[in-house]
Amino acid sequence: PFNSAIKNINPDAFRDGAGYSVEVYNNQMYFATSNGIFELPFENKRDLSYLKNSLINISEGQTWKLGILNNQLYAGKEDGFYKIENHKASILDKISGFWIFESLKNTLQQDIIAAGTYEQVRLFKQNGNSLNDIGNIKSFSGSARFLAVDTKNNIWVSHPYRGVYKINLNDSSTKLYTHKNGLPSTLNNHLYKIKNKVLIATEKGIYEYNDAKDLFEMSLTYKNIYGDKSVRYLKEDIQGNIWFVENKNIGVIDFSGEKPEIIY
Repeated sequence: PFNSAIKNINPDAFRDGAGYSVEVYNNQMYFATSNGIFELPFENKRDLSYLKNSLINISEGQTWKLGILNNQLYAGKEDGFYKIENHKASILDKISGFWIFESLKNTLQQDIIAAGTYEQVRLFKQNGNSLNDIGNIKSFSGSARFLAVDTKNNIWVSHPYRGVYKINLNDSSTKLYTHKNGLPSTLNNHLYKIKNKVLIATEKGIYEYNDAKDLFEMSLTYKNIYGDKSVRYLKEDIQGNIWFVENKNIGVIDFSGEKPEIIY
């Protein structure tokens, strides 16, 4: 509907590609799609429908993730890790496909990027505008599509049929959590950072880690709001509302009222 708050953005330039990630950077809007990275001049209009349709494709090929770390825009693609500046994407690392990347500070307070690749978790040190490759975390191997860093600088990774991994950077150890450690199932756990907390979207509600017990349990915060419904995706917006995918339905937990409300 024309007056809906939700708009379907699918210009011809996308060639009906799947959309994975969006970022606004230096007054440009960037779209990560299965057909590459697209750039669009972004005037801060209340309605995206009124933006000029002047998309340009700055990089071909499957793109999974866009993200700004230390004021620099990066992209994770099927053939590597890219930096985006001056309307082009330049390759930084092409050892593997890159799903996702997050920043953290190590014990020396250096700026580190933890990147989830098709085969490993890879670390980079940020020096201003340049990156130094530190290498893979030796204690973990496997696809790391879902990755988040907690407040203690543990790196968490979820795998669709193995469970959830905690990588401790201090001693470089990795521990696997499954249905034996409180998760409702070893399968279909998807991990996201929401309101500064690592949450697991599961087949039976939203779970979080209990540090004292070293196991997972249903999040009390979301149990009363969301219950034990299946959830596949979580994303916090700038107003603090939480968007989710439940089966084939898109919804939002709206925090703007007196108590949180689910709107599908």
